[in-house]
Parts: sequence; structure tokens; C-alpha cells
Amino acid sequence: MKIRKDTPVRLKTFLGTNISPEDVDKFDDYWKLIGQSGTVINDKLSDKERVLVLFDRDLDDFQLANHNPIKNSLIIKKSDLELDGFGIYQQKLDKELLKRTSYMNNTKWFKIFNQLKKDKLFFSVAQVKFLISDTATGFSFDKFDSDHFDNSGFGDIGGGPFNFNEIEWISIPRKPEFERRNRDEKLNPKIISQPIDELVKAINMLGHFEYDLDEFELKIYGYK
Repeated sequence: MKIRKDTPVRLKTFLGTNISPEDVDKFDDYWKLIGQSGTVINDKLSDKERVLVLFDRDLDDFQLANHNPIKNSLIIKKSDLELDGFGIYQQKLDKELLKRTSYMNNTKWFKIFNQLKKDKLFFSVAQVKFLISDTATGFSFDKFDSDHFDNSGFGDIGGGPFNFNEIEWISIPRKPEFERRNRDEKLNPKIISQPIDELVKAINMLGHFEYDLDEFELKIYGYK
């Protein structure tokens, strides 16, 4: 496996095993770090099978000896490492954030949803587009969902947990349609109305937000 500098990794084993020897000194029991994440800071060691990893956690927290000049770093065999999916995602997100013009922050998103919850302005059909995703994801804000957010983002609701700083935009259709069938017969679609005008009024009362509004949808932007 090619593991280059700046790659987020996670320790899956140490010296090829996930169980420490019975006679290992407690200060050398690096098996305690299995499951911990870090970042490769040097992939050009003389031993081509190893890389230097800077761990996110302080080795002192585990009562482990730290022999390298760079604190909290260890030389690790590549075969003992796996790619840290969350770390890679966060790395891509951070790069994308630097390229975009931001119109929102955690505080502003929280103000919006907190006000909608207070006014009971719920909607069941919407799309949320995340910065590093190519497609939008279904999203709803109903009575149940309104109990699953805080000042940093949403918990495990439809579309999965996410942070506010990941949102590129949220699109809320005014009158979404649902296809209906009776066996092989196609029926007239079911149309529901969502409180778009009330949503806009509530948002405008909170301050200035970047959004587009037309006869079909309200789109609130986090970035452009």
C-alpha cells in the first residue's frame, strides 16, 4: 500500500499483531495505540516499509515512551496502518473551504433552524448539497428532526449526521409532487405545499442571508 506524506491514517495493528506480548514493559506497550488516528509526516525513511506517523493523541496520555525528536510521533510499518476515511474526508473538506466564498457559519445556520423550530415551520421534502459531494441528498426538517441538531450540525437523521460547515446549499421546493399508482394504473400525483413564504419571512427577520427564491423553490446558500 502506498502511503504518502500528509495521508491521514489509523493504527490497525502493531508489529503485525493486535495483542501485546505478556512481558512488554508498560512504557513500550504501543499496542495501546491500536485504533488511534494520525498523519504521515515522513514517507522517505531509509526503511521503505515504514513511515513516520504523528498521532493525534498525546503519547503521554497512554504512558508511552516517546523516543523521537518530534513529540507524539512513531516510526510505523506500513502494513500496520490503514487509511483513515474520516481524516481523508476532513482533509478534502478543508481544501474545498479555502476555495469557496462563505455566506454562512455555524451560528447563522443554528439561528435559522432554531427559529424554524420555534415557529414550527417544518418541511418534509428538501435537498441538501454538501461541498465535496457531486449529488444532493434528501433532507427534511420535521418535528422529529427538530430535536436532532445543535450549534454545530445535525445528528443521525435522514441523510445522515453532518456539520453545518459541510453544507453548500439547501433547496426546499414549494410544492413537491409524489407519483401515485394503483397497480398498473398511474394516478394523478399527490402535491403537498410547504411554507416557503413563512420560511423566507422568518429568515429575513434574523438578518441577511444568501438565498434564491422563485415560484418553485427556496435555495439557501452556505457557499458559492
